[in-house]
Amino acid sequence: MAEKFIKALNDIVTDECDILLRYEEEHEFSESFERDMKRLVSQRKKPYFRMINTVGKRVACVAAVLLIGTFTTVMNVEAARSAIAEFFIGVYEKFSTFISSDDDEAPEKIEQLYEITCGLDGFVVNWEVTDDLVYNVTYLNEPYIVDFKQSVKSEYDTNWNTEDTSIETIMIDEYEAVYFLDNHNYHHLVWNTEDYVFSVSTNVGKDELIEMSKSVQKVE
Repeated sequence: MAEKFIKALNDIVTDECDILLRYEEEHEFSESFERDMKRLVSQRKKPYFRMINTVGKRVACVAAVLLIGTFTTVMNVEAARSAIAEFFIGVYEKFSTFISSDDDEAPEKIEQLYEITCGLDGFVVNWEVTDDLVYNVTYLNEPYIVDFKQSVKSEYDTNWNTEDTSIETIMIDEYEAVYFLDNHNYHHLVWNTEDYVFSVSTNVGKDELIEMSKSVQKVE
């Protein structure tokens, strides 16, 4: 009797699952969703991703973001939020979220590429990607790395590893830039212009980072 009951139950569950899994037509995702997925894939594929943290800590950061977003009122977890250098920055214990102030007159996609024009002697391009939202190139001269990114302002929403560090501001030409040294000894500068958000990250040194950042110009 038990075997017949189990078989009957299995048949019913199988039929119900089959009905749930059927669909008449493929779902079409919105352009906004496609842009977000493209940006996430782009960030995950780049070699610089390994500089940000270990695999375990990256997973922990993702889990923390999800938990904070879902259970803020329950867990009473709040970020220290501030407006610095044209960014809205949410500072958490192990990372900070940088969101660019939007500008209706800024380009909605990458229309003109920029590049670092000094400080890269001996470096070679190790990785490069460009799409409508981001231009990202990584230079390598073992054991040194330089990562340069140009991003569309309206889509800039990025987590940075700011655990055990402090944030300060530095002038890059006429623009105020956010500077910090992360707990893996990588120096970072992030700044907002009228058109794009730029960032340069390196383990070479702070002075070298500033000089490279000041040399960023349009590609001729």
